[in-house]
Amino acid sequence: RRGARGFAGLARKFRIMDDDGSKTLDMSEFSKALAEMDMVVTPKEARLLFETFDTGNDGSISYEEFIQGVRDPMTPRRLALVRQAFTIIDADGSGAVEPHEIASRYDASKHPEVIAGK
Repeated sequence: RRGARGFAGLARKFRIMDDDGSKTLDMSEFSKALAEMDMVVTPKEARLLFETFDTGNDGSISYEEFIQGVRDPMTPRRLALVRQAFTIIDADGSGAVEPHEIASRYDASKHPEVIAGK
């Protein structure tokens, strides 16, 4: 799946794998998740895969690292569109988007799922 539902599914899987609720995966949780997904890998392969996801080299995989590891990179066109949308939403130019900025710029009433009553 792509889009918001795809991300929601990935977020759910990440939370399920995160046994201790730390919002990160350690090597033990990662290895357990691989086994539960019937991925047959040697301990060395599991460690190499873990290290590939752990781009911060801190011994854990954050949600952001997980998403970056499983998601294809954005095309230049899509990246430009995201940057343009961010600039529009970041009304005060702070470089961060606050919830009130999103609320002031986004009218969810026109979203097809809202219209459909979902």
